[in-house]
Amino acid sequence: MTKIALFFLLAIYVHSSVSDGTTSRPGLMGGWYEQQVHNKNVQEVSHFAAGNISDTSDSFLHKKMIHVHEAATQVVSGTKYRIVFDLASTVCRKDENPGVDRNQCDLHKDMPIERCTAVIWERVWLNERQLIEFSCSHLMSFQDYFSEENQKKENEFHGEQNTMINSV
Repeated sequence: MTKIALFFLLAIYVHSSVSDGTTSRPGLMGGWYEQQVHNKNVQEVSHFAAGNISDTSDSFLHKKMIHVHEAATQVVSGTKYRIVFDLASTVCRKDENPGVDRNQCDLHKDMPIERCTAVIWERVWLNERQLIEFSCSHLMSFQDYFSEENQKKENEFHGEQNTMINSV
């Protein structure tokens, strides 16, 4: 039994030490580790969270993720992701387009942009993702968000690989 436990601890350590888009090296097992916002898994999990938030919101419009600001992971029984991203309303109505791919919908220019923080738990071997918790708050108007001044600030903060959707 002890050999099995040691094997799993070693496997977790090796998994957490592999270069997979982390921007800081692991120190303590079980701690949160910063991830690159352009990491494929971070992007997939962010879209998953945004879709769940959109589906459960009382808005009559679909919403979609437009930019990831921060991401961190924690190795638990699976992986927890803590992601900060911006969410925008689209022009697609939920009652008219229930099964629509919200990423194909244009952004609604009269609706504000929200900043959300979400925690997602993923257990790949069970093919399972769960939105554990989230909070969203009003960030700024659509026009201010996509203004030249704000775009410049975001590019300076995130560097050349900024992934803000520019739909103005």
